[in-house]
Amino acid sequence: RHGFLLDNAAQSLHGLLSWRMSVLPRQISRPPSFLQCLPTEACDPFGRPVIIIKLSAFPKTRDHVRPTLVAWTELLRLH
Repeated sequence: RHGFLLDNAAQSLHGLLSWRMSVLPRQISRPPSFLQCLPTEACDPFGRPVIIIKLSAFPKTRDHVRPTLVAWTELLRLH
């Protein structure tokens, strides 16, 4: 219907799942102090969740920021 080929779709799905398993942590800890998600009722006009990132509380080390943001972005996708 959408012109997807089964082999291409399966290959794309495999790549996505492999990436998630290698990058995302097994368990998600408490939200970091610089990241806050508003309640479910608060959303933008398209129904997406609203998050607030406090730059003043942002960690100084880059090694900590990226994995945290990736993990929380994935959680927001499930929201």
